[in-house]
Amino acid sequence: MLRVLPRALRLPCSWRFSGARDCASHATTRTPEIQVQALTGPNQGITEILMNRPNARNALGNVFVSELLEALAQLREDQQVRVLLFRSAVKGVFCAGGCPVTLSSSGTGMP
Repeated sequence: MLRVLPRALRLPCSWRFSGARDCASHATTRTPEIQVQALTGPNQGITEILMNRPNARNALGNVFVSELLEALAQLREDQQVRVLLFRSAVKGVFCAGGCPVTLSSSGTGMP
């Protein structure tokens, strides 16, 4: 059985995507849409990627995808990580797929 750390580790500043804005562009601080949790004890070496975009049901928007890619790139270099688990912080939802707003505004059909 996996034990989850009591708190999510916030992504280091270098992992945060700063080029895109959320719908509320006036907000200066926001909760990361991707959080990383390293498990300890007998589960050391297992890292969870926690998806946390409740208002969009974890839809794949620009910020979400950028944070995810940056976290994966950083974790790839970490020799302590043996297993990655993807979890949703949104109850009853894993991922809603592509964000319709992002898909329609990009014109490419891709976020």
